[in-house]
Amino acid sequence: MARPLFSVVTVTLNCADAAEATARSVLAQSYADVEYLVKDGRSHDGTAERLQALGCNVVVSADTGIYDAMNQALFHCTGEYVYFLNAGDTFATPTVLAELAGRIDRGAAVVYGELMLQPMGRRTSHPDSLSRYYLFRKNMNHQAWMARREHYTAFGGLDTRYKFCADQAFIWQARFRQRLRFQHVELTLANFVYGGASTTPGNRKQVDAERWRLLRSYYHPLEIAAYGLRSLYFLNPIKVRLRRLQLAARGISY
Repeated sequence: MARPLFSVVTVTLNCADAAEATARSVLAQSYADVEYLVKDGRSHDGTAERLQALGCNVVVSADTGIYDAMNQALFHCTGEYVYFLNAGDTFATPTVLAELAGRIDRGAAVVYGELMLQPMGRRTSHPDSLSRYYLFRKNMNHQAWMARREHYTAFGGLDTRYKFCADQAFIWQARFRQRLRFQHVELTLANFVYGGASTTPGNRKQVDAERWRLLRSYYHPLEIAAYGLRSLYFLNPIKVRLRRLQLAARGISY
């Protein structure tokens, strides 16, 4: 039997309602050549049991965090491309994978598209070419892209030395160090629910520290200075606060 084109993975821990919404979205896909795997970190709220009742393949084991859980899930995947969809996130439409399968260049190491950011109701727009300046300014949420499974293997999985930025580290390694082939598909892949652990005020200091660690690893100090001044990157904390205030005025909080 030929291996599936897509492996879709959700990692869960005590998030039964959100995980069920995600699972139903995956199971509703019209495309047949896909496997769905849930990696549960020993939830005690019935998450695993509810998803098993839907017919999902659920692997239950202890893990040390989201990236360790994702790496454990990779061991069980058999698809050509692996796509991580967080609990609470959903595919944009039931035909996303069918549409993507018809347009994907299977020689591409990483395929990326767009997201609908919730609760803001705003759609991302990524360029066809990911320049150094673009990736300096923008994070690419892992729900916006998928990578060939063999590259995860070659990289040793996601780097668990990062608590919040291992997915960005993977993209930067693929783009800058390995110079792998990327494909942009003009297609909204998922509804991404903003407001995870990386966005909470208590974690922002560590998130920022990890991103600066990445910047210093991949960018020359002169690049950091030039790009930082050009984009006003150093004012990002203020920009985030202002954006939150603007959304709060519209009754939107995250």
